[in-house]
Amino acid sequence: MVRFTVDRAGNAEDPSGFQILFRDSLYGLRSGDTLVVRDVAPGSYTARLADVAAHCFTHADTLGLTIRGAVTTTAGFRVECYGDFLYSEWYGQYVDQLFYMDARGVRRKLTPAQDGGQWGATWSPDGSSVAFVKTTPGDQDVYVVDLHGTMRALAAIPGEGESDLDWSPDGRWIAYGLRDSAAGAFTRSNLHLVRPDGSEDRVVLPGERLDLGPVWSPDGAWLAFACWRPQQTICLVHPDGTGLTVAPVTLSLPQHLQWSPDGSRLSFESFVGGRQAVQILRLADWSVVNTTPDRVGYGISRWSPDGAALVVSTGDAGNWGLEVHDADGGGRRVLTNALRWGASWSPDGGRILFGASAASAVDLASPDGGDPHSLVMGGQTVLNAFWRPAPKPGGPAPTRAPTILGPLPARRPEVASIASSACRYVALEGGRAGYRALCAGR
Repeated sequence: MVRFTVDRAGNAEDPSGFQILFRDSLYGLRSGDTLVVRDVAPGSYTARLADVAAHCFTHADTLGLTIRGAVTTTAGFRVECYGDFLYSEWYGQYVDQLFYMDARGVRRKLTPAQDGGQWGATWSPDGSSVAFVKTTPGDQDVYVVDLHGTMRALAAIPGEGESDLDWSPDGRWIAYGLRDSAAGAFTRSNLHLVRPDGSEDRVVLPGERLDLGPVWSPDGAWLAFACWRPQQTICLVHPDGTGLTVAPVTLSLPQHLQWSPDGSRLSFESFVGGRQAVQILRLADWSVVNTTPDRVGYGISRWSPDGAALVVSTGDAGNWGLEVHDADGGGRRVLTNALRWGASWSPDGGRILFGASAASAVDLASPDGGDPHSLVMGGQTVLNAFWRPAPKPGGPAPTRAPTILGPLPARRPEVASIASSACRYVALEGGRAGYRALCAGR
């Protein structure tokens, strides 16, 4: 007699179950159940697990069995299934589509196909909706879509360019940077807050400014953003526009800011020695740590849920990949040396999810770089993948550690007009998030 089991791990299930091929016969089996096959003669056999869904994988789909007399033999398969994440498929320049893979392995189309580039996606705190930037040649607009595919435009202003979205921790506001887009460059950008239903849109700091890439602190008390005051640096301001704080450090084109979970640090991409790098600004003393001293490409970083590590996209001479670093830059672990984008940590920090880019798959791996696997998606190139936050229906925003600020630096003069900076900022080509500077004489 042989007793078969399937042990399932991960955050999703396979409702259709599995099939076991044994002695030229197929047997159906669901995870958690037991299949008993009787009247098995002594000898050597092979059992194979089949009908594994695209969002699942098995560490070994074939087992060798030796049956001895009347002794019951137990054979167990281990399967992991993952879902509850957002990802984007890329069809060409300015042509993307957003999908949601639910916890039962059902793939849902959230946005229409052939409807412009769709990037910069950010989940609402309760996991019910996604905000993103829709990009068409000469235009970028903010949209929100729910998990049923219902879309609404929040900031569709022809001739202007919106970018750099971030949802407030309480879900009441979406922060974005509204910039001009004349001749493909921009010399003005203001921070805006918009309601998720589009009912209200307000400017945080009015005037002719160059403020870019707003991100909310974990407690919702501050917005951090790249600024020119008068040097390139990082600024902080309360959502009502008060308390403007300018970091007393000079940086080189900071962008893609990310708060640490405890609100004490900001990671960001900048240029060090003419090369892109990921740095960390410690808010307690305004010190800057370079976590990538030798090489980094695009430089987007994401904090682990416990704030102990960062996953960073890297590159050198076109060789792209993903690495995990300790928060101080040490303990480097390579996840992949292939082109990968859009990495995100699972809510428990046990897995990192990322788009496979060159293949129609979402990849995941352990933070130590081990146990990599691919989940096959719909057949197109996958660029980004993001875990859905744990839903908190009807509940208050989670309690977070307060933002930790050091002594406020001396107030620096505001720039009345950024035209005197002799620099223009140009969005990256192909709908990519980010920008570069074109400065006279440099």
